[in-house]
Amino acid sequence: MGKDRFFRAQRAGVPGFRASRAEDGPGRTVGLTGRRESFAKSSNFVPPRPLAFVPNRLPDITPIKNPVASAFLTMPENPQNDFEVLYSADHPKHRVRARTPKGICDPHVEQKSGYLDTDNGRHFYFWQFDSRNDVTKDPVVMWLNGGPGCSSFTGLLMELGPCGIRAPEHVPARNPWSWNNNASLIFLDQPVGVGYSYAEKGDKGTWTTEAAAEDVFAFLTIFFENYADKFGGRPFFIAGESYAGRYIPVFADYIVTQNLKNEVNGKPKINLQGVLIGNGFTNPKMQYGAYFPTGCTNSTGYGPYVDAKDCASMAAALPRCQALIQKCYDDPTDAAVCLSANQYCEATQTERYYETGRNAYDMEKFGGYAEEPDVAKWLNRADIRHQLGVDNEVSGGVKKFIGCSDPVGFRFSTTGDQSKATYPHVTHMVENGIRTLIYAGKRDWI
Repeated sequence: MGKDRFFRAQRAGVPGFRASRAEDGPGRTVGLTGRRESFAKSSNFVPPRPLAFVPNRLPDITPIKNPVASAFLTMPENPQNDFEVLYSADHPKHRVRARTPKGICDPHVEQKSGYLDTDNGRHFYFWQFDSRNDVTKDPVVMWLNGGPGCSSFTGLLMELGPCGIRAPEHVPARNPWSWNNNASLIFLDQPVGVGYSYAEKGDKGTWTTEAAAEDVFAFLTIFFENYADKFGGRPFFIAGESYAGRYIPVFADYIVTQNLKNEVNGKPKINLQGVLIGNGFTNPKMQYGAYFPTGCTNSTGYGPYVDAKDCASMAAALPRCQALIQKCYDDPTDAAVCLSANQYCEATQTERYYETGRNAYDMEKFGGYAEEPDVAKWLNRADIRHQLGVDNEVSGGVKKFIGCSDPVGFRFSTTGDQSKATYPHVTHMVENGIRTLIYAGKRDWI
């Protein structure tokens, strides 16, 4: 059932919830807190060594000179954080700026970090890690966290990435169970306003998943074209959780559609092979109907967690909730109808659980995660910001990293994005040969 209702829970003052949190739970890969993985291992998987915390040193930065002069967008002047500028003739309104962090998070693999820039002043941050195994043969996986409005650095630093943040020193520690044991990883923060991603003054941003798909496709095209010697033709997968259950099918379906056009026009295709969706929010009408049996019965082997009076209220309100969502399904262009459905269903089907103070990703527990503030503190350190190249952006860029953005979540709500049906995109993907893995934590509320 995984959509992140964290924003609403935070505003309601639910104990244990903060503005940055992990989207993990039983059945997930859980970074440095233990391995609980339902993700199918690759055939060449090697059992990991026991967990060992290995702090990484931060050496001096080696500048990368820009090989291409840019007249495309405002280019931040920063001789120590020079970026390699990448283009694609097929996407004249987009470019990628990339640099190579040294000795940070996973010092034994090559990395790229930087921004996808658009001609209207939006800047999407990414951080890419090569595979620890064989970068020329292993697949490439792009990871997306949900929200809407939560940074993919949650997945990077608390779930599947090459390192986590060790307290109390706030230093990176190697994750021996990282997915980059057998795949190259890309962590992308989208939309603008999430993580290190930002918009210049005057830009209105992109507040629907469909509109964001074009930017994501442009990023992938530019990235794969310019690093074809390393990643060209590699099997590509998109993975994520929670509201990424909406992002991923829409983005993947967009790639499928563009690939079909490129095939006709004799242009290269993105070698999308499959998607992996954890606790994905893909069919609101059906999934809102699952909250009552999950929270009010022991049908899953756990619970009930919500008291009988509140459960009766949930059951009574469900028919109207689903009827409102159906209206959004019938006319997804009517933002007011879709927003109304989201507001009513959230208020009547999820709030009572949050009022219990239980964890959204393990219903047997209360509160949040101790690692959350450590991640934000590390990413807000001046030396880390400098290494990642985010300290001299236009208008100051992102002055403070925040794991989850309330304003972004609110803006997605106002467009009605959160009540739209995404399962038709899944159907189209599968019909076009895209392998699809849907997995969920047994004790996850969302």
